[in-house]
Amino acid sequence: MPQFLYNRFLGGSDDGLDLDGADAYIEGNWFSNFHKANGSDSESHAVATGVYNGVSSNISLIRNVFLNNDHDLLLKEWSSAYAAHNTFVGSRLGSVSFMELVRRTQPPVSLEMEGNIFQDTKVLHALSDALVLNPKISVRIDSSLMPEMWHAYGSGNVSGDPAFVDLVGGDVQLKAHSPAIGIASLGFDAGAEVPSGVAIGGNQVKASLWGVNWTFRSGVRGFILTATDSTTAIGLPR
Repeated sequence: MPQFLYNRFLGGSDDGLDLDGADAYIEGNWFSNFHKANGSDSESHAVATGVYNGVSSNISLIRNVFLNNDHDLLLKEWSSAYAAHNTFVGSRLGSVSFMELVRRTQPPVSLEMEGNIFQDTKVLHALSDALVLNPKISVRIDSSLMPEMWHAYGSGNVSGDPAFVDLVGGDVQLKAHSPAIGIASLGFDAGAEVPSGVAIGGNQVKASLWGVNWTFRSGVRGFILTATDSTTAIGLPR
């Protein structure tokens, strides 16, 4: 599985990461200024999914910043995405798009989001159009800061000014009075400015390892994660 870690993607006229047919783990990146400026009938997205040779995408987006893009994520053609602790600012048309309307692309399967910040009102784009083609699309957004009109897609959501330290200067840390502080699981802040790695608290384990996102809650005593040629074991006290 390809991993895209701690890069700065500074714009383009089409898609930033075009992941048709690919699974991917995307963490700690900065995506800005992706705007359509091409002669095709496709739109512009910082990250795009889709089908290639009959295979759809399944991606994880963790701790990324998206700033001033037409769309931040295109989720289409039976793909799925998990997105946690990202910061979305200034999308011109809608942060997450479920369909390219001109091309009439096929709909995705699912979107699961938690602990994100959406500064602007344009959060989901073309979802109603995609639901016509696939009424079973699963969309859940929990423990995030976003306009109240989107709160019904999950639980634990809040609204308000995220109160970035210096957005113009590229600092998306949160000021002490931000409503996004402490609202995510395990008491983490929403948005991209949280530590990477494994978090253990009480009876919950939250981990982002090897491109797979794991959340274990009540009743967990231990678990083993295996990736390629290595095994990591983390045990919880009884």
